[in-house]
Amino acid sequence: HSVIPWPSLQWALVQNHLLDSDDVILFAGDESTVTKSGKMTYGLGRFFSSIYNRSVPGLGFFSISLISVKRKKAYPILMSQLDPKMERNVYPQKPEKEKKNGPGRPKGTKNKNRQDIELTSYLKFIQDHIKSVQRLVADKITPQYFVYDGAFGNNPCLQMVSQCGLDLISKLNCNSALYFPFDGEYSGRGPYPKYGEKINYSNLPEHCLVDSS
Repeated sequence: HSVIPWPSLQWALVQNHLLDSDDVILFAGDESTVTKSGKMTYGLGRFFSSIYNRSVPGLGFFSISLISVKRKKAYPILMSQLDPKMERNVYPQKPEKEKKNGPGRPKGTKNKNRQDIELTSYLKFIQDHIKSVQRLVADKITPQYFVYDGAFGNNPCLQMVSQCGLDLISKLNCNSALYFPFDGEYSGRGPYPKYGEKINYSNLPEHCLVDSS
């Protein structure tokens, strides 16, 4: 059987018939589940379905599309079947501690660089697919943003996308705490403060408000 390079075929269709030179293009990723009974189908397992709001037996797929801001449409470029055995963790599992430390911060502990993270197998899987599409379209367009749902509203996913040279558009968790940068006067003692007032989502300052049409 002949192997059809579907991503290249999809991209050829989009760039020759659906892409405008003055358009703004975004990358977008998503997972979808197709319910399927039986036991013999390759990749059959249990995947979360937003329709049923629970895990259901079926097939899981990860796809990357190109979003046309001008046309307000998405064009699928790449789709890959998900392995049901692959865990969807975005945080690496921490080794169990042999003994509990005393109260307080251990002596000699240094602040961690939140940009220096260990990617899980799931995030590496998605990153490989993002880079694959980037290479595919590089001669024609260079999108700057990657769009994903609220599952990516965390630091590991943000850093994974940043490693691809992209900015992430997603949704933060409802309990996410954001702070304004510190703009007060330095007291002269201790480290220079980084954080200012906590952001109140229901009472945003006027300079943070924007108009949209």
